[in-house]
Amino acid sequence: MTLVDPVTNQSVRIFNPRQQAWNEHFRLNDDFSIEGLTPTGRATIDALSANRSRIISIRQELNWLGRFPPD
Repeated sequence: MTLVDPVTNQSVRIFNPRQQAWNEHFRLNDDFSIEGLTPTGRATIDALSANRSRIISIRQELNWLGRFPPD
């Protein structure tokens, strides 16, 4: 699946966790939002709406429970 990076308008493939390292494409910010570090990261975050307020709230709750971020 190809996506478009919202910053560069470059066509890229969606992030594949089986073939790519998460920390090369993303960073978890202090507010539990995820920042894309590469065109692939930014396009994937945009396509999945990964920083919706409800998703950030879930990450915060999971962190409070000691279950996020995963090992």
